Amino acid sequence: MPSLSERNTLRLRAIPALAAIAACLWLAGCGSSSSTPPPPPPAPIGHAYITTAGNLFGYSIAASNGALTAVALPGGAPGGSAIASNAQKNLLYTLTSGGQISGYTFNRSDGSLTPIAGGPWGGAGVGVAFLTVDTAGQNLFVPANQDLVVVPFAIGSTGALTIGLQVGTPAAPVTATVDPAGHFLYVPMGATGTELYQITGDALTDLGTIPPLTGGGSVYIAINPADTFAYVSDGVKGVVVYSINATTGELTPLAGSPFTAAVGPSTLAMTPNGRFLYVATAAAVVGFAINPDGSLTALAGPITFSQPPLGMSIDPTGSYLYVLSLNTAAVSILHIDPNTGILTAQPALVTVTVPTGITTTP
Repeated sequence: MPSLSERNTLRLRAIPALAAIAACLWLAGCGSSSSTPPPPPPAPIGHAYITTAGNLFGYSIAASNGALTAVALPGGAPGGSAIASNAQKNLLYTLTSGGQISGYTFNRSDGSLTPIAGGPWGGAGVGVAFLTVDTAGQNLFVPANQDLVVVPFAIGSTGALTIGLQVGTPAAPVTATVDPAGHFLYVPMGATGTELYQITGDALTDLGTIPPLTGGGSVYIAINPADTFAYVSDGVKGVVVYSINATTGELTPLAGSPFTAAVGPSTLAMTPNGRFLYVATAAAVVGFAINPDGSLTALAGPITFSQPPLGMSIDPTGSYLYVLSLNTAAVSILHIDPNTGILTAQPALVTVTVPTGITTTP
């Protein structure tokens, strides 16, 4: 057994070693870097895809402020007059004014696109500027304004399109909306009203015209997730709210309709949870809270624009509203307060040329 003096000597010899070990720990380990690597950037909350007349662009959506950061897309991806997407099957379609439709599948992780084999598909008409896809990703519809028809396409398992039999409209169709259950197609026709079609497979059966309320028209339709209420911008000054007959698709106006928005209401955008509705008017985006009975309560603080707002899309989390304005090379980004629905402007994305359409995906 060591003597007392020998034990004291061992303790004295251990002190420098212990000090060295402590220094290493303080410096986050011997032989390692003295700086901690920065954390990875936050994952995007979704992606946005924007068409111009000649190109298609993709962006990731930042959770912090909705900012758009470009992502790589296939070379030569054509733009067009309109764009639509389907989240359930990760599908994206663009439409040219000449009636050509290009299709892609999108990657939720990085926003990249893969062209769908067989495209582009023709036959959608001439001078077309709108298309819509049902929630299940089974059908795509194009209202052909100049031809006074709606052109249906069946969506196959790969996303490829097969054109169906077009159906006539009593007047020029403006837009088109499929109810969430996928049973009915509503086609606004301005002052003539809304044409109602039943969807059976990829075929459409005309069920008649829903006339507009006195003095109004029908421009754009949004339907709540529960498939119980339809909201129709009347093109004049307000939004008409209808209850939906789940069996027949018929629309019955709610008392108090139309709910006043502002002059020239057109495009509508509803949050995914069905709590808030936003209306593009001639000079502003106006917000409403959606009450349990379907009626609307105006929100404070409309966001004004120097040029009329036209295209709108809300990201899948319901956090940001993206707005395109007439002849404006920019995308306005508006934060949506999750509790009040009030909009707050964020820094806009400046684009090289004027956007023609926008859609957002997970």
